[in-house]
Amino acid sequence: GNSTVELPASISTFSVLDEMFLTLGDKNLYPNLERAVLAGHSAGGQITQRYALFSTVDALPIRYFVANPSSVTWLDKRRPVQAATKECNFCVNTTILSQKWDFEVPEASSSDCTATYDMYGYGLEGGLPDYLRATTVPRALEAYPARDVVYLSGESDVCDSAFMGEEECLECTPFDGGLDTSCEAEAQGWCRMARLHAFYQFVRLFYSNGTVHELVSVPGVGHSGCGMFQSDAFASAALL
Repeated sequence: GNSTVELPASISTFSVLDEMFLTLGDKNLYPNLERAVLAGHSAGGQITQRYALFSTVDALPIRYFVANPSSVTWLDKRRPVQAATKECNFCVNTTILSQKWDFEVPEASSSDCTATYDMYGYGLEGGLPDYLRATTVPRALEAYPARDVVYLSGESDVCDSAFMGEEECLECTPFDGGLDTSCEAEAQGWCRMARLHAFYQFVRLFYSNGTVHELVSVPGVGHSGCGMFQSDAFASAALL
């Protein structure tokens, strides 16, 4: 409902999460709690990835699960090199699973959003929210590789289907009302699975570290939070 008081300023979602984890990390309240988990799917996955990047809370170990986001916040201006135009069945999960991505700064001729593709939250340019400015981008980039981040990718999150057995979409477009199809998002990849796999490879390249973070592919699950978080792959990664 509406607030019952006039607040002097807006409250960041990240600040609310900070308070939650600071409380959970209070040994006087939870003496036996060893770690916490923050898991988000789709838009929740976007929040989880950005919070993992910018949070400074270290009250207790946190494992972050970033599941099937439509976009992520990239760490510099480079993006995956991909075909200039979509083809039918442009997201084939067997191809994505084996693909090794190259990364370049998009040229004006290959994108109509070269002025905006790296704006926050697709990237780190432009006006940042107060919480992010307080953390600072250099501090966030320095801390990010030490975060315990797991990227969860549904192997069927290549079109508008929660579950499917096929390896590819049967149409030329995803027909997914929740998929971000803006120019800025498509600079990260044509579908959610491609975007997350490409970003995971980029993170390891960015930090020159072949062990930073983790990618878990979930077979037979598309854009379904229930399917992702009830999967054996998630249970194993979360040590449930």
